[in-house]
Amino acid sequence: MPTDKPETPKPKAAAKPKAAKPKAPPKREPIGLRILEIAKREEADGVAEEPMGSNSGRHGKPSGRILMYQAKTWLDNPATGWPWCVAFAWCHVVGEALGRAVPYPTASVAQLWAWASGDGARSGLVRAVRGANGMQLGDLAIIVRRTAGGIVTEWQHVTIVAELSGGGAYCLGGNQRDRVGTDHYSGSSIYGYVRVLERKTKATDKPPRKPLWEVVIGEGETARVIATGKRLRVAKLAAGTLAHWMKRGRRVTIRRKRR
Repeated sequence: MPTDKPETPKPKAAAKPKAAKPKAPPKREPIGLRILEIAKREEADGVAEEPMGSNSGRHGKPSGRILMYQAKTWLDNPATGWPWCVAFAWCHVVGEALGRAVPYPTASVAQLWAWASGDGARSGLVRAVRGANGMQLGDLAIIVRRTAGGIVTEWQHVTIVAELSGGGAYCLGGNQRDRVGTDHYSGSSIYGYVRVLERKTKATDKPPRKPLWEVVIGEGETARVIATGKRLRVAKLAAGTLAHWMKRGRRVTIRRKRR
């Protein structure tokens, strides 16, 4: 008679070790907080003009960082000795937060606002907002001087919002009392603010070209370009030739070259 043989249990296949799930990259803090953190480091380093009131500094000392901020703008003649609030807040601090040079390295408060309201906004990198309502930490506050009727007479300053206070803010910026420091600004002095947005760099992004200017003699069909170059060069040339050509009844104008 056939006998039942106990079945030999088949060995269980060894369980495959579970693949470790890749760790998610650490979340980056909002760019506004990165901007503020970088600015606070500069303040902690005690950056101040040397000598005070010079809009400049000395290499090898904390004041030498002012020369570095100014070198990040497109101004190169003179390379220093001019107000550096935009060079600090926009060209240096925002550039460091972005991890690349800013696309419009101006040193002018009015030019920064105009660009942020136009090409900068269309690029998706920044947003310009009128007034002080809605400001957040790390925004760039635009400070102006106005007439009693509210007309802007001077684009004074750009600085970084560090703490909101009523309708105004405590702001950290360069060239504040000749140093990197923090001061309070009322809401009435804040024309608006520029907010930097998170945006990935595209392969097609190109560095900006410095503007070129033309000195033109005459009008209409008789207009003739006699020189092209950077603002300082053409301004000097126009000043030297203006009287000469006006005596001959010719009009001299300076215009931005279209490219």
